[in-house]
Amino acid sequence: MEPYPTPNVREQELEPILNAVSFVDRIVFGRVHYDKRTSAHEDLDAFYRGTIERVRKFCEENDIDCCIKKGTED
Repeated sequence: MEPYPTPNVREQELEPILNAVSFVDRIVFGRVHYDKRTSAHEDLDAFYRGTIERVRKFCEENDIDCCIKKGTED
């Protein structure tokens, strides 16, 4: 699940995406690093912190290995 864009790049709902891939053994989650619009998002750090928390919770509840890419939580 990378690169996962901020809402100012693409508006989407996370839960339907997670549910669609709930059959996997591992989810790798990362942010967009190459689009200036992502860096311009007003609540960039808060957005990714909240999204990471939701991804981790989903993985934990569904016994899926969770990998958060380096630089996503910064």
